[in-house]
Amino acid sequence: MDHEEAVHAMISDLLHQGAGIKKIHRIVTGDPELGPVGLKKVERLMKDLRAKAADVTQAKSHETEARERRADVVRHCQEALDIAIKPNRGFGGGLMHVEAPSISIKLASGSIRPGFRQMDPSDQFEIASVTKTFVAALLLRVIELNMLPLHPGVDPANAGLEAELSMINGLSEKLYCNMVMDSEGVDRSSEVTLRMLLSHRNGFVDHWDSEKIEFVTDEIYGDENKNRLWSVQETMDQLRKHMRKAGVTGKWRGNDFSKLCSGKCYKYTDSAYEIIGQVIEVATGITLREAFRKYIYERVGIDYPDMYQTWREGPDEGLENRDRCGNPSLSYRYERDWPTCLTEDRRQSIEYASGGFVSDTASLHKFIQSLFSGCFFDDPKWLSEMRTFLPTDCGDISYGLGFMRIRIGNTDLLEGHLGHGNVFMFAHVGNRGVASGVFLAGTLNFQDDEETCEVGYNDGSKASVCEAGRAFVLIQKILKILRKGKFVD
Repeated sequence: MDHEEAVHAMISDLLHQGAGIKKIHRIVTGDPELGPVGLKKVERLMKDLRAKAADVTQAKSHETEARERRADVVRHCQEALDIAIKPNRGFGGGLMHVEAPSISIKLASGSIRPGFRQMDPSDQFEIASVTKTFVAALLLRVIELNMLPLHPGVDPANAGLEAELSMINGLSEKLYCNMVMDSEGVDRSSEVTLRMLLSHRNGFVDHWDSEKIEFVTDEIYGDENKNRLWSVQETMDQLRKHMRKAGVTGKWRGNDFSKLCSGKCYKYTDSAYEIIGQVIEVATGITLREAFRKYIYERVGIDYPDMYQTWREGPDEGLENRDRCGNPSLSYRYERDWPTCLTEDRRQSIEYASGGFVSDTASLHKFIQSLFSGCFFDDPKWLSEMRTFLPTDCGDISYGLGFMRIRIGNTDLLEGHLGHGNVFMFAHVGNRGVASGVFLAGTLNFQDDEETCEVGYNDGSKASVCEAGRAFVLIQKILKILRKGKFVD
């Protein structure tokens, strides 16, 4: 230790003892090893020490404040989730994962199912239509890798999203024929493009459309259908049967097929995504669940079976109903006033590529974060394609390719997807479309009646958010909490 360091150390000790400058100067000067030290030097060293002490105190104060702010944010988020699941009346618990700059929140509320244990943040749930974002990204990744198989003679310029179904080598016409008819009775189904399918602007009737057809009543409801294991071909065959029975030939308004091709005729339909799932299988030469593992899980870092296809693999494989066996980490999903359990019976296997996967919130976060960080696609243009949003018939929601955009007030946008049962996976972006680093994923595991699914804005107006009103209200609250805690601008 040199002379100045020794003087510095002695002054520091004396300051901690409460000594004043005169006493410190007298003691330091009287020390035979330190020798005489000028008063001004002692004063300078004392000033330096006090400044450093103040910096340390301020840093500790800021750290304490940040820790308290984080604790407050977590507490308020938990309260918001608890309130959000109250209308479930014990049927369906909630899960939520929030990632923001400098904070990570993983929460659970309620029981995994009635009469069972309390939910844990690591529990799994059926992600419903959030599956569509995965499927859309997977198809675009297949196209990016030049894996889309086209019939000989097809112009390579059509190798992407503008490829028509009839151009895809190996895709059976039996799958999609007679789904979209024009006013003269001509089948135009083969002319529907991949872009039209992904964007819900394709004319395909949704097999869940109980207003137009009786598919759900005849094929889903009833004890005779409880353990039914659906194939996509069977779904399409039964859909055509019910379309013929009801005299339905398509969902778009008007009789000009060019209007449908223009992208202005939006109608949400699961049936289109079942076709997309088959395109992916033809392109990759493997099942959809295997394609998820190879092209999504491995690329994003999702561990199988933290995410898996329901009723077809993992803990579900070979089951007819879950009853009291199967995946002990799977939380159950319910709907409406009965309430009806959507998770118990294999009839829900009809959700194949449109909504047929189980996940945890951490895996959803990994996926949506990988999209916005530029890690999923090699070329950012494919994310831009997914984010090509057009208006819909559903409130403040616009739709791209497997991606929703929901406006919140005048400053916030959410991009991602909602799912049946108040399931959600979103990135928060500003008005200029730049991601803020805030990601939200979770479920309330309960689907309300459509009439209750409205949300209010600060100006007193209301908007429908397509069957996921409570999830949307929860997200609004979480963003407000994060903003108040200074974790988002």
